[in-house]
Amino acid sequence: MCCSTEVDLRWKDAKGFNAPLPHELAEAWRTAFMKYFREKKPREGNIAAIFDAQEIDYVSFLERALKESAIDLRVLLGTMGSVKLKSPNITSPTWAYMFSDFMMQQGYDGVVYNEGSEGWGNTVASFVFYNLKKNGTYESWKEQI
Repeated sequence: MCCSTEVDLRWKDAKGFNAPLPHELAEAWRTAFMKYFREKKPREGNIAAIFDAQEIDYVSFLERALKESAIDLRVLLGTMGSVKLKSPNITSPTWAYMFSDFMMQQGYDGVVYNEGSEGWGNTVASFVFYNLKKNGTYESWKEQI
């Protein structure tokens, strides 16, 4: 296993804090999501109505979010709310499942990102692997860096 490419979203000089997602990557995500949104097949049923409503709200949110000069990855994905942006805080939105494919299409095999852990004020780096064929296990990936 060789040469996987991860995007490290921690600040370079303060690894305990997250840096914003690069704006061009956020724009590319919005473009990819909008393509999906325009081309998706209609869903049926009550659950479908809930998913459709969330996605419609997410489209509006993306328009607001991309006007910001900096945005956190989890805020962009709607898995962490933002009072300023009036963003969703959804545990597992449908579009989060598309994000790994999007990132691989952008040339990234994973993400390094700080998340909260057990206890007050603790943060630990999370290693999210999208392309296990390149990344392998955490142990084999760690040897590459």
